[in-house]
Amino acid sequence: MAGKTTTKPQSKSKSKPCNLCGNPIAPARLEALPGVTTCIECAKKHPRKVDTSGVELSQASPINRNGFAPYD
Repeated sequence: MAGKTTTKPQSKSKSKPCNLCGNPIAPARLEALPGVTTCIECAKKHPRKVDTSGVELSQASPINRNGFAPYD
């Protein structure tokens, strides 16, 4: 068996750097959210802002006091 090369098993989840701080994004976060570009710390510091200015209340789903839509 001369000339046989051994390779290290590759991990299925490769670490990816955060776009904001450069630290590696946790593998569990990448598995849960494959398209994520920020680590959890940066995501907490810089929450995503959603523009709701174009949504009328008539288009919004009704939510009761429990936080659920009536048909859930």
